[in-house]
Amino acid sequence: MCAQYLPDLIVLDVLMPGMAGDELCARLREWTATPIIMLSALCTEHDKARCLRIGADDYVCKPFGVDELLARIEAVL
Repeated sequence: MCAQYLPDLIVLDVLMPGMAGDELCARLREWTATPIIMLSALCTEHDKARCLRIGADDYVCKPFGVDELLARIEAVL
């Protein structure tokens, strides 16, 4: 879908059915520079650093507020 629609921003949950969000993030980074924000209930420093190293532009821990998410979207765009 990303190749077809060319989004301005991608928001991925780390724990998705079928394919983990971090794996999808790494695959997307092979061909696109579209900003990626990861969402997760996994909020250890290790989890955050791993996703940032594979190409995520930001990492938001659940629970989060709408204002925080919007601010982070504005920052990466």
